[in-house]
Amino acid sequence: MRKGHRLTTHGTLLALGTKALAKRTVKVYFQACGSKKWVAMATVRTDAHGAFTRTFTAKQDGTWHAVFTGDALDLPGNAADYVDVR
Repeated sequence: MRKGHRLTTHGTLLALGTKALAKRTVKVYFQACGSKKWVAMATVRTDAHGAFTRTFTAKQDGTWHAVFTGDALDLPGNAADYVDVR
């Protein structure tokens, strides 16, 4: 990915692989390459289909991490991906 370009994080929350988790909070974190610190970048809510999306500007290499902390009815979940910025 080129520096300054748009980077989009997106995903879908599903319970047991089928039921969409609507109106749930997902937090997006970033950890720069070589750093040990995670930085909170955004808090997003899922839509009626359990989907979420958020766009950022690519500034440096690092790992993006989306986290659903769970609630009284549903277990937590997370996903991460590394982005190489040139």
